Amino acid sequence: MIELRHFQHFIAVVNSKGIRQAARDIHISPSSLTRSIQFLEEYYEAPLLQRHGKQMIPTPHGELVFKEFKGIFKGVESIKPKLAQLDSLDHGSLRVGLNPTVADTLLPKIGTRFITEYPNVRITTDIGTVTRLMNLLDDGELDLIIGLDGVLEKERSIEVISLLDTEVFWWVRKNHPLLRKEKIGLADFVNYPLLSQYLPPVYEDYLYELCMQDGVHPSSVKQAHQCDDYRALYLMTSQSDAIFMSHAFISNNDYFTDKLCRLHTHQQMPNAKFSIALPLQPIPSPLARRYIEILQEETDLMISFSG
Repeated sequence: MIELRHFQHFIAVVNSKGIRQAARDIHISPSSLTRSIQFLEEYYEAPLLQRHGKQMIPTPHGELVFKEFKGIFKGVESIKPKLAQLDSLDHGSLRVGLNPTVADTLLPKIGTRFITEYPNVRITTDIGTVTRLMNLLDDGELDLIIGLDGVLEKERSIEVISLLDTEVFWWVRKNHPLLRKEKIGLADFVNYPLLSQYLPPVYEDYLYELCMQDGVHPSSVKQAHQCDDYRALYLMTSQSDAIFMSHAFISNNDYFTDKLCRLHTHQQMPNAKFSIALPLQPIPSPLARRYIEILQEETDLMISFSG
């Protein structure tokens, strides 16, 4: 029967790239370690390791087994601190991934409240693209991430919790030529570059439909620049004739209306949906669940205030 020690043995060999070094690292004999690896290869009916020069590296089958074993082993190692958290949330650590938009709009309020309530908890925040954050979540390097719902890959083994539903607006610099028009549609966009953050497929599909309704070929609308950093897009818009597509949640910031004007069109874009993603395994810690509760409470307050 396969046991937890088999996981530890295989992980040690892959990490050290050799039987002898791995045996020294985990304090067992090389022969015992070899038998453990042979047991796994017989159990899975596949070669898991191969020699590469003087090193032992995983085969494609071994790469898959290694990734699964790491997840299981991390889950086992996380049980003790999670049990301690059930009695008290005063200690521990939490690793959160945010895209730049969410970090700028939510992190100040959420972070301030969390560290005020739990000053002894260590929080590490990683800010980056949702694709990179999803990979970190898969590897067990993050406890949860927050990003656009359409970008979160639901086919992965994750739990997705809806957080925020907000309108999408078009923005241009003050004195932009389009502001002099009474009725504006996508047909008027063809002469101006379009800026946006990463667009989930639903927005690309909807833009295509709107173009066809206006009698405009989709390729005529110039998708000039996509970037996760909306502040950079804001500056580009304020200094050019570009049109910036942004959700209302970030455009409530004062500096948006300082240099930009909202462009009203007769077509309405689908709302932007932000969600929280957590791994199904290992089970999210009580600290992660508490962070989500605070996140939901503060988001509701911000929506009520803006409304």
